[in-house]
Amino acid sequence: TATATATTTATKTTTAAPLPTPEKTDITVMLSWISGSQFVGHHVALSKGYYEDAGLNVTIIAGNGSTASTQQVGVGNADVGISTGSATVTGRLAGIPVKSVALLHVNNPVSWIWRDTTIEVPKDWEGKRVGVQFASSTFILYQVLCEKLGIDRNLIEEIPIGWDPLSPILSNTIDVGPDYDAFLPYYAINNPDIKITRAVDYGINMYNHCIIASDAFIKDNPNTVRNFVDATIRGWNYTIENPEEAIDILLEIEPDLNRIYESKVLEGTFVSTMAWEDSTVTGEQTIEGWQNTHDLLFEYGFINKELSNIADVFTNEFLP
Repeated sequence: TATATATTTATKTTTAAPLPTPEKTDITVMLSWISGSQFVGHHVALSKGYYEDAGLNVTIIAGNGSTASTQQVGVGNADVGISTGSATVTGRLAGIPVKSVALLHVNNPVSWIWRDTTIEVPKDWEGKRVGVQFASSTFILYQVLCEKLGIDRNLIEEIPIGWDPLSPILSNTIDVGPDYDAFLPYYAINNPDIKITRAVDYGINMYNHCIIASDAFIKDNPNTVRNFVDATIRGWNYTIENPEEAIDILLEIEPDLNRIYESKVLEGTFVSTMAWEDSTVTGEQTIEGWQNTHDLLFEYGFINKELSNIADVFTNEFLP
């Protein structure tokens, strides 16, 4: 039986062939953040028994940013994890031996929010207090955006914050905070004075959430990886078809979460990041998509060397 501590992720509702026997049955999955609707596919896979059907006893733990989850998977503190394209590429270049085994969210939702009426564009952040999440890919995208737009970070007071950017804005602790455009439907109703700008509005779009594993874990446990990917994708596709039931499952595990909020965020996640043409998560990733992620990081100086082979950062071998 599967146990849950947190949430996330993706793939198909049917399986073409019987799944193989996993080499390792007890596995730990580290999310890139705390539990919530952006990770509800994992909760659904647990609740519907998809992991158990795949011969896996899965424990899901919350993370502290995709940079951190990449590091933890790389050193073996978690068997698989959820990362972002940017954190996976930068991790690989830093010598962390991980790769993506399935893509869950195609588009990157990283955005920044504020309600200060003197701010109209990111350049206006100069002289302001900007919240930053150092262990998250939001910090990577923040640095890329500043470099691209010529924003002088020396003129910004960068203040470390936790997972919630809205509360410190409302309490006037910061002026600007990193967020995700999936929250737009909720803000439109509950915080209409909040303004938002997205990284994609400035041509910065990188692969978002993906399932990662270390090279060693993949080599030693290929069937486990295949089965985990299959069950997770089934969980996400069930979520797409049954969003209200998915929120019910999430709230059973995390009863302190707000239903309206999580439903709106899930709605936003479908629209903004899970841009699959047929509304079905397949896990498929391309060299072109990974090359774009890599090239943006290199162009704006976040990485100072290039991967010798972009194919080293991902594989489609384990997709259903």
